[in-house]
Amino acid sequence: DGLHLRSGIAPARLSELHGNIFVELCSNCGKRYLRPFHVTAKSSFRHHKTDRTCSVKRCKATPLRDTIVYFGEKLDDGDLERARAESEKADL
Repeated sequence: DGLHLRSGIAPARLSELHGNIFVELCSNCGKRYLRPFHVTAKSSFRHHKTDRTCSVKRCKATPLRDTIVYFGEKLDDGDLERARAESEKADL
């Protein structure tokens, strides 16, 4: 639902293991775009490009991709490691 990011939690403190339907990513520079709409309308399993492009000049309109991890796709190693590290700190 995207509420974690919209609540003001810093993205670096959040591990969205399965992505976020409101976030697009530039694979060239890593810039993330938080949108007020679902960005997955044109994406599917292993086809993550959206209709929009990166606004950073050096990216020269690199196509953006969604951040969703579909069933059968690999989780992002960085997100998974961050989640693992944070879960080890939990007082359970």
